[in-house]
Amino acid sequence: MKASLFRSKCRVPSLVFRHNKSNSTLWRSSQPRTGIKQNRCKYDEILLKTIASMSSSDGKLTVVDCRPRINAIGQHVLGYGTELISSYDEVVELVYLNIENIHAVRNSLEAV
Repeated sequence: MKASLFRSKCRVPSLVFRHNKSNSTLWRSSQPRTGIKQNRCKYDEILLKTIASMSSSDGKLTVVDCRPRINAIGQHVLGYGTELISSYDEVVELVYLNIENIHAVRNSLEAV
């Protein structure tokens, strides 16, 4: 419960897929509320460390942020952020996919 208060709309990481052979997992979550002050939540960090220890052999999570990095920084100013910005780098490897907003994606699909 305490970790959920640190996440946007109280959405904690949830398991959505596990590969039968490799045991690789896919989790979904919302952004942590790190904000400009780089707040931290020990309960959220414990939750991520627990997920990492159960889900990977090296104890690290790969967090995939579909936004461009510049958009993530902009959200950080508004009070949201990413795990890397909030000093989770001991547990998390952050990868940005640099996918434009939904309108650009829709226009691209329509062009195809």
